Amino acid sequence: MGYSVSVIEQDNKAAMAQCEALLKKEGISRDANIDITIGLYDDNYDLVATGSCFENTLRCLAVDGSHQGE
Repeated sequence: MGYSVSVIEQDNKAAMAQCEALLKKEGISRDANIDITIGLYDDNYDLVATGSCFENTLRCLAVDGSHQGE
């Protein structure tokens, strides 16, 4: 299985909804202080992992449970 990485733009409502859903599924609340968010997508363009940064700190890291350990 291949993966691709993409920036999730704050104004991309569909991508942000996927990100919010993944965070919620993994029990993580979205931080209000975010500079950039990145998504890891599988071959079907399903979001399987996400992570964000604010200044020099990592925020809101999540990996879909079905992909953990890969």
